[in-house]
Amino acid sequence: MVPAVLMLAFFAVPYAAESFNCNNGAISDTVRSTYLDYHNKARRNVAKGIEPNKTGTLNPAKNMYKLVSKAKRF
Repeated sequence: MVPAVLMLAFFAVPYAAESFNCNNGAISDTVRSTYLDYHNKARRNVAKGIEPNKTGTLNPAKNMYKLVSKAKRF
C-alpha cells in the first residue's frame, strides 16, 4: 500500500488549481499539490475517525482544519 501511495505522489499529475508562488524550482507545483492533497486526505480520515490503527480506528478529531500551503520567504 505504501509503495503505491509513494508512486502516486511522484507520478500522478493532478490539476493544480492555484500556484504555490514558490521560487524553489526543485519541486513543481503539481508535486506540491499532490503532497498537499494526500496529506489533507489523511488528515480528513483521522478527523472522521476512519483512520485504522493497531486496535481498530483512531478516535475522531474535534478541531482539525484543512492545510493550505502558501510558500513564503522568511
